[in-house]
This record gives sequence, C-alpha cells and structure tokens, in this order.
Amino acid sequence: DITYLKRYGVGIENLWLDTMNAHHVIYPEFPKGLDFLVSIYTRFPYYKDKIGISRWEYNALDAVATYTVAMEIEKELKAFGTHSFYHDFINKLIIPYMEVQNEGVKCDLKVKQEALQRIEAEEKRLAKEIEKIVGYPLNPNSPKQLQKYFYEERGYKTYIDRKTGKPTTNEEALLRIKRRYGDPAVDPILEYRAQSKLKGFLKTKVDADGRIRTAYIISGTKTGRLASKEHVYGSGTNLQNIPRGVSREMFIAEEGNVLIGADLSQAEARIVACLSKDPKLIELFSSRDRDIHSENAALIFGGNPADYKGTKERQIAKNTTHAANYDISYKSYSLDLGIPEKEGKRILETYHNLYPGIRRDHRWVQEELRKTRTLVTPF
Repeated sequence: DITYLKRYGVGIENLWLDTMNAHHVIYPEFPKGLDFLVSIYTRFPYYKDKIGISRWEYNALDAVATYTVAMEIEKELKAFGTHSFYHDFINKLIIPYMEVQNEGVKCDLKVKQEALQRIEAEEKRLAKEIEKIVGYPLNPNSPKQLQKYFYEERGYKTYIDRKTGKPTTNEEALLRIKRRYGDPAVDPILEYRAQSKLKGFLKTKVDADGRIRTAYIISGTKTGRLASKEHVYGSGTNLQNIPRGVSREMFIAEEGNVLIGADLSQAEARIVACLSKDPKLIELFSSRDRDIHSENAALIFGGNPADYKGTKERQIAKNTTHAANYDISYKSYSLDLGIPEKEGKRILETYHNLYPGIRRDHRWVQEELRKTRTLVTPF
C-alpha cells in the first residue's frame, strides 16, 4: 500500500504496525493474509467478494478491519513477549527494504539479450542430442513424457516423490537413474533443464528505466529469513537466488559506482563449532590465517592443506562441512556429490570422527525435543 501511495505522491511517516509482519512474529506458521487475520481476530463477516460489487464499501471495510486486527495483534505481541522485538526490530526494517526494492538494480540489456540467444542455441543442441539418444523428440521439462520414457519404455524402477507420494522425474530421481542404470539421456536432460531455468531468469521483465526490481517479504519464511518475489508492479523477480554466471553479470553498477560482494566468513560452520563445543573445531576457527576447507580436505584425503587450494577435493570438504553439520545421510550425500555410497559413507564418518562434538550436539537436540518439545536459542 505504501509503494502504491508513494507512486501517487502520498508519503507515509511514523509507520506504527504492519499486520502481516506483526502476526508473523507471533505465529510464523499461520497464513498472514488480511482475510485470514480478519477471520481469527474479528467477528466481521467475509467481505472480500465485495471488491467486484461495491469498491467503496470494500475499501472502507478493509480500513476498519485492518485497524481492528492491528489492535488485537498489539495485545497478543505483549502476551507472547514479542512486542519489543516487533516494534524495535521488524517494524524498522519495512521502510528501508521498501526503499531498496523500489531503487532496483541496473541491468545491462545487451549482455542479457546476448546470453538469451546463446542459451536458446544451447537448448536446440541439447534437444538434438536427447533425440539422438532416445530415438524421438523428448521435452525435458515434461514430467509426463519423461516418466513414460524412463518408467514405461525403459522399464526402470519408478521413483516416488516423498512429498506427493506420486512418481517423479525430479533431479534426485534422474540422478538415481543415472547411477543405477547409466542411462546416457540423463545428463543432457538435466543440462537442458538448467539452461531453461537460466533462460527463465534472463527473461525477467525489466522496468522502463533499465532496472530490475524485487519485492522483499519480511514475513516470507517460518525461520525469519528474508524472501523476495516479483515487484508489486509486475516486473522483476526473486533476486535472492540468482544463478552463477551470466545471470549475475547482467547486473551492473551505476556510472562512477561499484558493486560490492559481502559475505560472512563460514558463519554457519562457526556457529556449529560454538554450539557443539567441539574443541578441535573451535581451535580450527580460532586462527584467522587458516583455510578450514583445505585443512579438512587434507584430513579426509591425506597430504598437506596447501596442496588442496582450488581443488575438487577442497570443494568436497566444503560440501562435507555443511552436510555433516545438518546430519545428512550418507546416501543423500553421495547422490548430491555423484560419488559411490561407500566413498560417501567413508568421508562423512571420517569428518564426524574428527569432530565428535557435532553428533553429540545433534543427539542433545533430539533428546531435548523428546523431553520438552522446546529448544531455546543462545539469544
């Protein structure tokens, strides 16, 4: 609403409460739309269908309902002990994020168009390669066609999606087919899909001023992490998962400015070291001039840390750190890395033997949840 009002020259100051974000602080797992909030915080009858019948009445009800909901949420923020967290932190993020999203990022339209043409050419090449292997044209983005080819025609084991309980040809299923049967069609199909995803991103609608915008959603995740989607004006896209390569290269700085890449140094792994209280892991992070991934590569594969800088083994060690911290199974880990299960199991076991505090912490978490169903953060 603030974005639209600003477009027509109406400035908003002293923002007191946003019902969606405030409700998210109390019930992160609940829906946050005004229709749901009105249904649980007020006795107003449903009125959203009036938008096409009586716009004036609809707008008046929206204003009254939002105010009524806000007053009830304000009481609940106090009852839940999250009142100061909302008002001192979350509420103060709304205007700055809005300014950032409305500013947008400059886009090099020439780079964008040239990349799009290259990807379309690569898609055609891959389509021909797939047709040559399969014997007829096959759409890699059609689950129906892929299931018919792999499960009916080739007679492979049918892989089931754990969420839907239905047959799937998602990336995990295709990787399993490749590993089990060595089907040569899998690699070009996955590559084609990757190119299609890239093409979808490169087709992002750019605004008339040559900038790409997004809409940041403070209440977009259950964990409190920021989310984003296309801008309220229908342009732009989610700018938090930009694929590596040309998709990032098309974003440029304004003349006389530079883009800065800022990243925390192994933030999650450091937190795991503190929470697990593993002395060897804490000692590893205590020195600024040590590359933990090269050191872990040397511990897993043998040799000296200096030999592993910029190598495939260092990348495996990095992946292992993150995977082990979240207690991944050796089967999933092996599939992700495209390595034999026996080798995946060996690497994970080696890592956990090096830092036993991690699994100790996992067991403590599981036990705590069994006993109390509650976890308390260090904060």
